[in-house]
Amino acid sequence: MTIKRLAGKTKIMYFLNATSTAFSADSFVTFDGSGAITPATSSSTKILGVYRGAAITSASAAYTTAAWQPVEVPVEKYVEWECTCTGGATNKVGVSVDLTDASTVAVGSSTHHVVTVSKYISSTKVGVFINAPWDAVAGA
Repeated sequence: MTIKRLAGKTKIMYFLNATSTAFSADSFVTFDGSGAITPATSSSTKILGVYRGAAITSASAAYTTAAWQPVEVPVEKYVEWECTCTGGATNKVGVSVDLTDASTVAVGSSTHHVVTVSKYISSTKVGVFINAPWDAVAGA
C-alpha cells in the first residue's frame, strides 16, 4: 500500500535523491546526512515527508545520478497520513511508534517514536502524523 494524505496542508518540494538507492513511490523519506533524501527505515528518527515520484530502481537514470525528486511535506502540524501497519490495534491511538520500512508503520515498536498513531482504520491500516518539532515543519 502507498501512503496517502488524509487531512492537513502540504506542499510539494524537490530534493536530490541519494544515488545507488531504490525508492518506492508514495513512501516516507528522510535525509541521509549528506543533504540527499533516502527512504525511511525502521531506524529512522525523523521523516521529511512522502516521496511522490515514480519508483526508482537499479534500471532508473536517477539510481546512478542524483536528480530532483518530488516530496510532499507537511506545512502545518498534525497532517494525517494513512499507512499500512503491522499489529494495528485500537489501543495504539495516541502512541508514538516506529516504521517497519518506508511504507509501513510498526505499531508494536516504539524506540524512535517517529510517527504517532492518530486513527485506527483496520487491522492493517492506521492514520498517523509525523512527529517533528514545529520549527522543522516545511514552510512554517
